[in-house]
Amino acid sequence: MRTRDELIRSLERDRIAHTVARAGDGWMVVTPSLGARILGTGIGEENVLWTAPAFLTRGWSEGGNAGGARTWIAPEAGSHGFFFSANGANWDVPRELDPGDYRPVPADEGWIAFRNVFTARSADGASFPVAITRSMRIEKLTPVQACGLSTGLRIRFRHEVENCGTTAVDRRLGLWCIVQVPSERPGTILIPVRDEAPPECVRAYFGEVPPGVLRTTRGTVLLKALGGHKYKIGVPADAASGRIAFVRPARVHTGPPTRWTLLSLEFPVDPGASYLDKPSYEPAASGSNGDAIHAYSDPGRGDLAFSEIEAHAPAVRLAPRQRQSFEIGMTIAAGPEHEIMDCIRCEVAREVMPLDLSW
Repeated sequence: MRTRDELIRSLERDRIAHTVARAGDGWMVVTPSLGARILGTGIGEENVLWTAPAFLTRGWSEGGNAGGARTWIAPEAGSHGFFFSANGANWDVPRELDPGDYRPVPADEGWIAFRNVFTARSADGASFPVAITRSMRIEKLTPVQACGLSTGLRIRFRHEVENCGTTAVDRRLGLWCIVQVPSERPGTILIPVRDEAPPECVRAYFGEVPPGVLRTTRGTVLLKALGGHKYKIGVPADAASGRIAFVRPARVHTGPPTRWTLLSLEFPVDPGASYLDKPSYEPAASGSNGDAIHAYSDPGRGDLAFSEIEAHAPAVRLAPRQRQSFEIGMTIAAGPEHEIMDCIRCEVAREVMPLDLSW
């Protein structure tokens, strides 16, 4: 759904409870019954997230991908994974995780928060009683904070996991933030990497990345986001800089793409910590660390075309009742193309100049 009003009308029509938070011209819509997602957000009328054309409070095996920004847990695959079967043949999303049963909980002033208590079960049969809390705050940026743009928005997006069991959980799960963005028309995912990171730090999932969709320039990985094509890359923690962004022409204007939008995520990365997701050709026994960042293009087309920008927290040891928090800064900017390019150079990929986003 491309606009704020279209999204809100659809939620009201389907009687799906939702909260609308605003800051200046910025807004976000949060839906507790759909995994407490940030289902849509933007500046003005445009929804910069991908939101499904229709949705119900149902599991993924029943077509329940609603879109937006969500919280999952890692790893996805392998014997310790939470989404694939032990033999890797079947994939599904546990309904206890998504959409889950998120309930509102008290939060600091200006924040909204929702908590989901469930048991996470891995492919090897292990069970982990946990609670995930999602907290969000929306803030209007000043022109200085937005690199001179007149319109800017920041969402502080906090993910938290608590060990609700009676024994320690020792680096068996990690928080995983996934933001779905629209890609029915080409956009670009940008991943700045550390200065010392070699080109081969980018790892492909699902086989080789198709020709012409991946390039690296001055320490920044650029991936084409285009619906109808499935590919995924990861950047390990020792190469990741803690930023990933998505940029494209605005969706709600006709004619020449004079207005562009930028969505960027900023988050902490610990190169020495343990990250759990890695390609299947990198088994756990290899000793290589997992990826702190993922970027994904989905094979859906038209209104079903989306890509993903993804951030991982490291897996830590959680004693009973201990919590881990992972906060992400989500910044949204809108404006003429040259101003958005300046904003990218200022805030996302400082060494990229000139920035060529033509595909």
